[in-house]
Amino acid sequence: MFGWLRRLTRKPDPAGRLAAPPHVASPPDTDAPDPLPVCSPLSWLLQAPAPRAVALSPEERRILQAVDTFLARESLSPQLLPRAPAVIPPLLHALRQPEPSRKAVVERLSKDLVLATEVLRLARSAYHLTSSQIASLDDAVTVVGDSGVKAAIARVLLRPMFDPRTSGLAAIAAPRGWSFAERQADRCAQMAADAGLDRLDGFLGGMLHATGRTALLRVLDLCDAAPPWPCSLAFDQTLGQQSTRLAGRFMAEWDVTPGLTLAASVLVDTPDLIDPTTLAGILLESERQTTRDMMGTPIPGSRR
Repeated sequence: MFGWLRRLTRKPDPAGRLAAPPHVASPPDTDAPDPLPVCSPLSWLLQAPAPRAVALSPEERRILQAVDTFLARESLSPQLLPRAPAVIPPLLHALRQPEPSRKAVVERLSKDLVLATEVLRLARSAYHLTSSQIASLDDAVTVVGDSGVKAAIARVLLRPMFDPRTSGLAAIAAPRGWSFAERQADRCAQMAADAGLDRLDGFLGGMLHATGRTALLRVLDLCDAAPPWPCSLAFDQTLGQQSTRLAGRFMAEWDVTPGLTLAASVLVDTPDLIDPTTLAGILLESERQTTRDMMGTPIPGSRR
């Protein structure tokens, strides 16, 4: 199960609960006012000024038309996410393996330092509140369970898709893109569990939803359509909707889990009629909450 993973990663609770790392903020008080506009993460990812509540400019209309034309193409994944063919098949293989014994999992993890470190980090995270009890890899596997191990595999495998070794807008957004994807995935996992849905589906959905943003930035690069900053809120929100539809197309194509494939069809076909209690609705809400958190806490070096 892990031999292929070692080749790909040479660089840099018992019920199967998935840990959330300590940096994830607690859900906000639902009665508290939201001081920030409902916008996409794109301006934050690109270290640009926040969107303004002004009318669409002619340049913004031109860019949106160019993006729409590009997205009308039948096949997009190979061009926009060139790492996907090397990342998604191993992920599918790992997720669809029958659950092995704990002993077998520990033996395999012990041969992969990167993955073993990630499983230990999950087990020692604030979610479990059991750090003093995690003395070995065997203890860690017991705590995170099969879903936690699979989430660790997903985190390690998917990271190369956010590799900054590219150019243009995608390169600018890449370092923050991974940070955002991790935080959204952890939040989405918790929100899915709270709604009685599969926690691992939530985690994977949060990670894969981020690929839509990466792909959209590559579309803008290919169209030679750098957004004007600061952009209008309407322009930003439209780009955010396009990135969500892109993510839905990719998730439907990859067919990672039945739950995610169903959510993908909703994101692509009926994005304006999404039930907030479904996985598709939770994906959108986890992005909104994560955007609010990130925009409210600028990182040093931002051009804002």
